[in-house]
Order: sequence, then structure tokens, then C-alpha cells
Amino acid sequence: MPRKPRRNRGLCLSDVVVHRVQTIPIVGHIPHSGTHIPGWVRSALLLSDEELDLKLRKMTDWYTDQLFHCVVQMGGAAVVCRHSRLVVDVEWFENDEDEIMASRGMGMIYTRTSSGRPLRSEPLPAEERETLVEKFYRPHHRKWKRWCLQASVSFQRASSWTVTLFRPDLCLTSSIRIPRDRTSAWGPTTTIRPRRC
Repeated sequence: MPRKPRRNRGLCLSDVVVHRVQTIPIVGHIPHSGTHIPGWVRSALLLSDEELDLKLRKMTDWYTDQLFHCVVQMGGAAVVCRHSRLVVDVEWFENDEDEIMASRGMGMIYTRTSSGRPLRSEPLPAEERETLVEKFYRPHHRKWKRWCLQASVSFQRASSWTVTLFRPDLCLTSSIRIPRDRTSAWGPTTTIRPRRC
């Protein structure tokens, strides 16, 4: 049974998990295991408490932080996002023009749920968007970038793995996601995209 979602406990950023000292050049990126939603963000969401709890249970990649822990124990590091992807999805590109899911209202900041229901008011006010980006998205990416660069310097190479879950009726294929404006992200990321089997 998935753990109960935590909400309304102040600002929540990302954690870096390291077992003693990093001894292998692997940095895990765990973007969707968090369930935290600060109260001020919750108040802007259009779902009832029951609807939000159900959506959190469906949209959270449960236990991916724990699944990656074996790599941490072997000497890797993990950057774990502790807030829900319903706050800000740190896996997606910051600019909606670069993010294919933005056309469905599920860019970096979701305005719609996975079933297409309104999640936030549309269009999202620019000031609200910038606040969310500055408090959640950019600090997470700065931390992730810092650990990847640190591993590159320490080991002369580094590998960063994004760890997410997909439904069992979907196969996994890999693709490279590179923003059109390369300055908007710190480098290409490899992601696994699902496709129907």
C-alpha cells in the first residue's frame, strides 16, 4: 500500500542522498517520488481533497527513491525531489516551448490533470509561475547539476540516471530530449519514453 501523501508542511525542496562518500560516478535523479504539497500551493489547486489524494496516489512514482538506494549504498548519489510533481515537475523542461507535454497542460507546471481536468487556473499568471520555478524547479536543477559536475571532476566522467515508473502494460524505449534552445537546460538528458506493447 502506498504511503499516505504528506501535505501542508512548509517549503520542501530536494534532498541529496549519499552513503558516506560518493565512490562511483553515478548520480540518480528521482523526480516523482515526492508527495509534499505546501499549503500555499494547495490553495491554488482546483481539486477537492479527495480528488487530490487520488491524483497524488496515481501520479507518484512510489518508492523509486528506495529502489535507487542500492546504488547509493554502492557509492553513488541521488538527488531526490520531495515535493509532488503536481507542484512542479522537475523532469520536464523549464520552457513550455521545449516541452511536448505542455500542449496537454502538463508542462513543467501542470494546469491540467492526466485525465485532462483543470488543476490550476489557465493561463497560469506569470508571477505565480516564476515563484514556483524559483522555489522548486531551479534549486532542484542547480543541486542536480552540481552533483553531476562534482562527479565529473572527481571521476573524470559521470552518469546521471533518471528513475521513474511506468504502467506494466507499457514497454520502455529510450530517446534523447534536447531543448531547441540549448541554453535553457544544462545539457541533453536521456529519458525513457513509454509506448504501448
